[in-house]
Amino acid sequence: MAACVAATTANAQRASEDAMRAADDGFGLTLGGETIGIYSQTSARGFSPQQAGNVRVEGLYFDLIGNLPQRFLAGTTMHVGLSAQSYPFPAPTGVADNHLRVPPAKWLLTVTGDFEAPYGFKAPAVAMEVAGPVTETLGFAGGTGYSRAAPAGAGHTNVNAVGGMFNWRPTDDVRLIAFYTINRRDDVEVLPLIFTAGPFAPPVIDRQQFIGQDWAASKIWESSGGALARFRSLGAWQIEAGLFRTTQDYRNDDYSIRYFNTQRDGSATLNVLAQPGPSIVSWSGEARATGNFTTGGMKHVLFLAARGKSVERLNGGSAAQVFGAANIGVARPLPEPVFALGPQTRDRVRQGSVGVAYVARLATVEASVGVQKAEYRRRIARPGQPEQRSRDAPWLYNSTIAWRAARTLVLFGSYTRGLEDSGVASDDALNRGEVMPASLTEQVDVGLRYQFTPRVTLIADAFQIEKPYFSLNPQTRVFGRTGDTRHRGVEASLTARPVQGLSIIGGAVIFRPRRLQSGPTTAGRIAPGRPARNLRLNVQYGPPSWRGFSLSGGLETSGPFYYDQANTLKLPGSTRLDVGARYDFKVKTSTVSIRAQATNVADTFRWQAAGDTQRLFANPARQYALRLVADF
Repeated sequence: MAACVAATTANAQRASEDAMRAADDGFGLTLGGETIGIYSQTSARGFSPQQAGNVRVEGLYFDLIGNLPQRFLAGTTMHVGLSAQSYPFPAPTGVADNHLRVPPAKWLLTVTGDFEAPYGFKAPAVAMEVAGPVTETLGFAGGTGYSRAAPAGAGHTNVNAVGGMFNWRPTDDVRLIAFYTINRRDDVEVLPLIFTAGPFAPPVIDRQQFIGQDWAASKIWESSGGALARFRSLGAWQIEAGLFRTTQDYRNDDYSIRYFNTQRDGSATLNVLAQPGPSIVSWSGEARATGNFTTGGMKHVLFLAARGKSVERLNGGSAAQVFGAANIGVARPLPEPVFALGPQTRDRVRQGSVGVAYVARLATVEASVGVQKAEYRRRIARPGQPEQRSRDAPWLYNSTIAWRAARTLVLFGSYTRGLEDSGVASDDALNRGEVMPASLTEQVDVGLRYQFTPRVTLIADAFQIEKPYFSLNPQTRVFGRTGDTRHRGVEASLTARPVQGLSIIGGAVIFRPRRLQSGPTTAGRIAPGRPARNLRLNVQYGPPSWRGFSLSGGLETSGPFYYDQANTLKLPGSTRLDVGARYDFKVKTSTVSIRAQATNVADTFRWQAAGDTQRLFANPARQYALRLVADF
């Protein structure tokens, strides 16, 4: 397990950022507006790294709410298996590390324009960023942007973002960073949730038609900020610390549009749930000391760390109204109703841990062991009820081993026990938005990394993850714990750059999501909404003789999945084809990149399920995108 220093340097030229050229594996990378790989910070091995507490900023623990604007980052990388061993004290499920931009040595102005077009350029975006040295030791990077997104081709969201960061390096051994971003989303049109009357799929609908309600649009303000410090050359020790704050605040009431009892012909009952605008404020951070020592031919690394978070949520107070017969394929505008909303529930969570980890490194073997003492406290104040309190203080463990069996072969394995958030009650539950209790989780994985040639690398491993299982009780409509779940599977990544200008990045995961329940139950053995396989292949070709021009393609296939908890309906999988082209060129001293892409070229239709909640939504239709990035 290598020490995580996480001081990745951003590419000074934003126009030249290329996820295909930068990716080390096919597990997940977001860079320059491009995302490749099978995993993201909200989905890995069938779970959410963000929910598991596995989001990092420059390697330090960060309780992220929503998303950090990618324009202010140097990229987000997913780490699973061997690469996750670089992080002390991980929890089960992969690690998502966000790298902040490092201002370049000379001032740089970057202008970005995006257009997405299901029918006409109706989803534009524009951003302006500036970065450079304020003094010899102080750098600045920041900017602002506006976008009009069109989720799934229907509805829209207006997004305004602004943010920046200062990077101060008074010496080579000291680095201080401060950053802050605001993301304001206005007119967030709510896409309806669809629930069928039985184990069957609804009819195909027009994905370009918005079937929600204009008055149900939300206004959401999000912010993320923090400060990091890193001190080296303190003898054998290095000190790192970070403190972060993230918020999400609804500036108006929050609505959920639901189509219940949907029939085979699309007829349904329209129901609207409203609640006073929820809000979340989270403080999180970590302080870590890393010591490096050598005795004889062995290297030793010692980690001493303390991390924690403090989260406060306001939610609840909801009320619902039924508006009678409707059809999921036909828009039915309604006059804005008046809801009798109630007072909200205040939910406070305090979670922290102190730990020590030790790494031993020999010429061909690296092994580690770590232990943490965790503390979890929760207080819930519901209107008119006594305050509820809960507390847990488990011991958490992790260990890893990696053996270089040959020059081209590394064998590895790990065990991790973690304590993590369990999410919140789903939108269709009577206790919508209620925070679930923390969960003890376990993960075991073993695998290998093999280099066929210096330009072709295979990573493959098998894993098992066990966690408590939370779902909606169809009888009581209350969301809560209903058992445990176990994911056993294999995943693989193939990275090949056999000739100059050709990049091939492939990723695949195949697993068995099983529910482990005690006592009589009508639920099936397989958790709904989880495809048992996902494969993604990306190819890009642009030899030097093409002088900055390249072609790309992406193929993604997902397996079938069960829609309902009783496992009576299995919805089919799908295959999606994307194609694109890119042209990088110079205009005097400026670097310019033009990228064009068509996604879901065949315009395939697929019903998708949102996890265990038995609610359906349609996949995005064919879309066209054009991006222009220019560095001045």
